[in-house]
Amino acid sequence: MPKLARVGPGLLLALAALVPFLQLLSAGFLNYDDPLFLTQQPFWSRPSFETLLDVWSRPIYGSYHPLHQTSYFVDRVVWGQVAWGVRLTNLALYGAILAGFCVVGRRLSLPRAGVLCGGLLYAWHPSHVENVAWLSQRKDLLSAALLLAAFAVYLGPRPHPLRAPEPPLPSWPRVGAAAGLLVLGLLSKSVTVVLIPWLVLLALGRGSLRREASRLALLTALGVAATLGHYLAQDALGAAVGRPPPAQHLGQLMRALGHYGYSAVAPLNPAPRLPLDTGWTAPQALGLALCAVWFACSWRWASLRTWGLMAVAGIGPMWGIVPLPTFVHDRYLLWASLPLGWAVGAGVARLGRNRRFRALLVTLVLALALGELAVSYPYAATWSSGRALWTANQRAYPQLAEPREALVQLYSASPDPAERELAARMAREILAVDPTRLVPNLVLAQRALDARDYAGARAHYTAATDAQDNTAYRAPLLLAALELELGDLPAARAALERAGPPRSPPDAPEVLAGWASYCLANGDLERARSLAADAAAKLPEWDHPWELLVRTSRRLGDAQAARQALARVSAPDTRRSLQAFLALDAGDLDAAARLLRRDPAEAPDLELELARACLDAKRGELESARARRQALLARASPGARRRIESEPSWPE
Repeated sequence: MPKLARVGPGLLLALAALVPFLQLLSAGFLNYDDPLFLTQQPFWSRPSFETLLDVWSRPIYGSYHPLHQTSYFVDRVVWGQVAWGVRLTNLALYGAILAGFCVVGRRLSLPRAGVLCGGLLYAWHPSHVENVAWLSQRKDLLSAALLLAAFAVYLGPRPHPLRAPEPPLPSWPRVGAAAGLLVLGLLSKSVTVVLIPWLVLLALGRGSLRREASRLALLTALGVAATLGHYLAQDALGAAVGRPPPAQHLGQLMRALGHYGYSAVAPLNPAPRLPLDTGWTAPQALGLALCAVWFACSWRWASLRTWGLMAVAGIGPMWGIVPLPTFVHDRYLLWASLPLGWAVGAGVARLGRNRRFRALLVTLVLALALGELAVSYPYAATWSSGRALWTANQRAYPQLAEPREALVQLYSASPDPAERELAARMAREILAVDPTRLVPNLVLAQRALDARDYAGARAHYTAATDAQDNTAYRAPLLLAALELELGDLPAARAALERAGPPRSPPDAPEVLAGWASYCLANGDLERARSLAADAAAKLPEWDHPWELLVRTSRRLGDAQAARQALARVSAPDTRRSLQAFLALDAGDLDAAARLLRRDPAEAPDLELELARACLDAKRGELESARARRQALLARASPGARRRIESEPSWPE
């Protein structure tokens, strides 16, 4: 029973924390970054030591968080390719965070009742829904769990009152273990570095900073090195940008502090992100006023001051390396609200000493917690599908175009013709307000291509190319691909020149691959292979540059390089046709025939049909081969005709 009494609060909170999220176990993946970080990664389609090593050898979409990606690799091995397994791991991590909240709170000498009250308000806070429900953002949960583990190890097994006169120093083995957990946390997300200012503030509050200096120095060195390394990795990829002028940056910091101060105590709109306007809003001003009241009260209660400074430090990493984003994600409160939860627990315990206040305090805490649950439960339901998510966004922020654009993308990919027509109508409505919006132009351009309306597609791609958007290089790249398909090389080059810097990050892999395709069509094979190799090195999970490497290596007669590049292609149909061409190049007609055996459910594919024509020619069935080839040429676009005529497996 004594042992159960010690672990009871943590277990109770861990179970309570799961209530809003059990409804999501049957939900699938979202179109909101889940493909980028999970389903399109090489380890998801073929888990192996090679793909695991790949996770640790490169940044993924601008960030080097290998432990974050490794956790998905483990999910893939344990659960298979199912979303519920990934969600189950997320729930386990959130439960571990609540258990860690209780362990650290108790080791800071908070009473069990205070830990339960603060933890319950933390567990059901609406801002944490995004952390748990958004599968591709597990790095928040993983880093927070490791941060709390490192914090608990550093504090040791015995309680340490915040105002203890002579707190015992942590032993060096404990410091080493905490440092190891900190490193793991930093490999999940660099924001784990907040543990260092937390420990420093805690030592200041206890008056033991000088005694703990040597131990904190080790952790500080690790944190500084990891933060610097993260910045250098971001900078090398063009993801780090300079700060704004000091006055503007200070204004951003104050607005962010107000925003987070308000979000920490007020229910949120059911949307995954909130806009941080350039001007002041009422919630931001109210939040800043709440922060001012907090710090005014803290001068009479020193421990409250420590908790408040720790909360500010919790969102500090969002302010330092890059300026605040246009959209502030409230999931960043996952770390900052930990000390706020402990502060609530301390306040409840202190006020609860007066018996007259106990019933009132319990009633107030339960009312607040149930109010949070009333917001969190339906908010979690909006993360059950991309459609529900972006529909909620549209209702919450009708003035923004982004939610409508996301719905346009979803409906345009639907197999239902009525929904595809709805996507086209919504896209036209968006363009009636702003003709340069990227997403609706791209959707309508693809619709025009499906109808073989090349002039309409060119018009939409051109309009999207004129968009003043950091991602606008996508449009000129698609325009260049269209011009290559139509055989207009000068127009393709002009579009590619618009796709390059300064309209895109330096040497963006998409831009490199676009130039590689142009050089391949223009016959500059060595240049095409060099550019494709650069694109593949920058974005290894993308199939297109590897496919270009296979094609250029084949035409250059380098079969070994072609086979090495083919090993990185994951799309089944593309891989199948490329394997067949390599078998034809090697003279292995039996292997080519097995690969090219027709599947009754197979969709028409130029590459597979061309490979079958080449196989017939290699077998000496020239009449059948010529008939196949002529049929392909008759319905091919100029770009496809060039591809057919340049195929090296076709006998002269």
